Amino acid sequence: MRDLARQSGGPERVARQHARGKLTALERLGLLQDEGTFNPYHAANAGYVDDTIEPRKTRAKIIAALAALRDKFSTAPAPKHGNIPM
Repeated sequence: MRDLARQSGGPERVARQHARGKLTALERLGLLQDEGTFNPYHAANAGYVDDTIEPRKTRAKIIAALAALRDKFSTAPAPKHGNIPM
């Protein structure tokens, strides 16, 4: 099923799209995509992200982040308006 989706519905559908003078969805996305857009390492080098996490280290990073937040306490802001007594 995924292979068929990657082929934009198969060669017959692609031929019909091209016969109508249209591009497939994947071809349109390819035109919009800049080189290296979806590469996290390029984004990190450009300063768009703070850190890249290797897939095998994801669990450890999440556990460490949650442990750092375990004792964090934040008070609610003071109310700006009171209730009018009736």
